[in-house]
Amino acid sequence: MNKCPECIKEGKTSKFYPSQGCLSTLMGYQSYYDEQGEYHKHDPNTKSTSWRCSNGHSGVTNKRDSCWCGWGKDREMVESITS
Repeated sequence: MNKCPECIKEGKTSKFYPSQGCLSTLMGYQSYYDEQGEYHKHDPNTKSTSWRCSNGHSGVTNKRDSCWCGWGKDREMVESITS
């Protein structure tokens, strides 16, 4: 993400400042190659990045990965916004 989702909703422009770090849950997983030699990465962890914008909005974006095979496809990115 490189734009403030609240400013987009409000039809405004702003400078967007993502945090310099990222937090991640620490659930273990093992990637693997299937019977056809295709690589699978089924990472169940959530990566959280905080951000703020020049209009005073701030929030946290939680990103969850999915695999090309469809695993985790229903795991959407979630934004928690505070003003």
